[in-house]
Amino acid sequence: MNIYHKKNFVIGLVLLGMGVCCLVYVFRAEIIDLGWVYVMAVSLIGGTACVVRSLSREKARSDRLKELDERNRANLQRAKSMALDLISWGGLAAALILAFLGREESGPGPMSYVGAGLFFASAFGFIAQSLAWLYLDRHS
Repeated sequence: MNIYHKKNFVIGLVLLGMGVCCLVYVFRAEIIDLGWVYVMAVSLIGGTACVVRSLSREKARSDRLKELDERNRANLQRAKSMALDLISWGGLAAALILAFLGREESGPGPMSYVGAGLFFASAFGFIAQSLAWLYLDRHS
């Protein structure tokens, strides 16, 4: 038995480990929570699929070709950039809403502190995006 795609194999093992941990938690819990059952099922099925694909020579070759295709790489980078935009702007909006809802007459409430944390997280996202843009602008 050869492992033809090591990255998928490791991802599959991590997913299988997470599924087994969820399985143990579900059996030890007194009340069965459907959320944990769904996470367990998706983890076990996804992990099994990744491990099986990594052990097949043809499927591993197909996965590698998809990873190396320039159009797929460009689409992946575009999707990551859009996700960072969405997270940054969503975090900023949530920070402003929480800051507004958390104000009290006696001083800032706990919601204000959560809003401040979200503000700094979204600011970090904007700074990271700006630095990446500057780097890519100079090296292209």
